[in-house]
Amino acid sequence: MSVILSRNTTLFVSTVESGFTTANTTKLSILDGYKLTQASVLNTYSTFRNALAPSRLDTKYVKDVELVNLDFRTYVKTKDNAGLKESSDLHLWNALTNNGTAKFSDRFEIDFVSSKTNTFPDLFIYVNMEGDVFKVGKCYIESVNIEFDIDGIVTTSWKIKALAFTNVATAPATFLDRTERVGYLKGRLSILEFNRQAQEYNLPILGGSITISNSIVKLSTPIVSQQLATNLRAKVEGRSVDGSISVYLRTGKNRSVELLNSMLVAMSTINDLASITINLGGGTGRRLAIILPRTIVGLPQLNLKDVVTTDISLSPVESAIGANDDIQLIYYN
Repeated sequence: MSVILSRNTTLFVSTVESGFTTANTTKLSILDGYKLTQASVLNTYSTFRNALAPSRLDTKYVKDVELVNLDFRTYVKTKDNAGLKESSDLHLWNALTNNGTAKFSDRFEIDFVSSKTNTFPDLFIYVNMEGDVFKVGKCYIESVNIEFDIDGIVTTSWKIKALAFTNVATAPATFLDRTERVGYLKGRLSILEFNRQAQEYNLPILGGSITISNSIVKLSTPIVSQQLATNLRAKVEGRSVDGSISVYLRTGKNRSVELLNSMLVAMSTINDLASITINLGGGTGRRLAIILPRTIVGLPQLNLKDVVTTDISLSPVESAIGANDDIQLIYYN
């Protein structure tokens, strides 16, 4: 008997429960620190006040179980597939956007225009812990957080909700026909393109994050005597996008001090919108571009350290209610 090391875990993302192929299943490299949990809901009652010989202990029973929580991080990388580019976490993005991805010879695009629905593609995740395999399904994407830092590598943190997880005999085979790009996107090369009131600013990024979140509601069977409530399905309701960027406070033409001054002058303006592109990994070449066409920008906050920096909060909005065009991502290869 031996212990299981988390660093030896492999994770497979699939759109099917059987019949695994390279088209419907991919292996995803994840970082240490992943979590797989599911909580029970207890009902508690006491007979202390009603009994002549009272029991001073509460009586408990399990009446329900929460949705499964699966959290993990992975590096932002792309793969070649028959001459087309795709991300390593392709099936996760399809589950989040309702198949809103498109592959090209030089890029991989993600948009949310088709995500105006309560029904999303099936998603199943297999966690292989040195031969002990857990199937997590059916899965719903609760959030993805794209994180970047001047001293780090660009990563995505995924939070998954699922109806249940079970122990199964085998995991999908390792598919090797896709060639994963060598190298990572470095945070220190990232550039913020900020266009506001016909004035363009190009600012080096110190760090930040962009989070895309879904509101997920669980639907369970009614509670029946001597039976545990069962998770029937989950429903995806609202979606939100928010983020923040940290840059140096620098003087000069089209620098951050000029941007701060212009925003202070416009403080009384309602919905002062900016067009923003965050180029992670550099302004050209291989990179991840996060495009926020219409963004409400919070008043920058100053951090008074040895070198003064400023944090800018971002709240993207749609062009019209229900347009779902508040954000687009493009992996350039």
